[in-house]
Amino acid sequence: MRATRVGRLISAIAFAALAACAPKDAPIHGVVMHDPAAAAPLIVARPGGAPYVLAADTGRFVLLYFGYTHCPDYCPMMLTDWMRVKRDLGPLGDRVRFVFVSVDPERDAPEATAAYAVGFDSSFVGLAPARPELDVIQKAWGVTSYKEVSNSPGRSADSYGVAHPAHAFLVNRAGRLQALYPPETRWQDVAADLRKLF
Repeated sequence: MRATRVGRLISAIAFAALAACAPKDAPIHGVVMHDPAAAAPLIVARPGGAPYVLAADTGRFVLLYFGYTHCPDYCPMMLTDWMRVKRDLGPLGDRVRFVFVSVDPERDAPEATAAYAVGFDSSFVGLAPARPELDVIQKAWGVTSYKEVSNSPGRSADSYGVAHPAHAFLVNRAGRLQALYPPETRWQDVAADLRKLF
């Protein structure tokens, strides 16, 4: 019995020592902004309600991605990863806002974009700014997008791809741009980063 207690005590001391030596200041993944600047403004009308205002989410972490609902690869992959991140974080996931902004105003209506985002998780925000609004947002965020039209015979006019940024933005709780996550970033690493930053 005494040996068991001693063993438990030794295990507890060893665990505490390892925790003390853990790299608490280890860098987070992705492209880290070591002197985070204030995130650019983002205000987009939402269907049937108040507009989404990024500044109103100060106090939360925000993951932001520019894509489009007809995207065959990166967009669904990114939102699927976000779904896993949110589930992995448990209650902390409610303190992160996941925002998808469409760069395809010709096809992505606000209602359809909102539905696309909540198809991955009911808390996700899907926004579809109109073309003039999108141009202002893209300039402010330093991102570009453009149509990739195929000349293949028989393709309809609305059958096109859209080149867009592949990375996600992480805005910290002070409303500053903390990091960029390339598409190959593992969702487990994003979740670990958010836990560390909390």
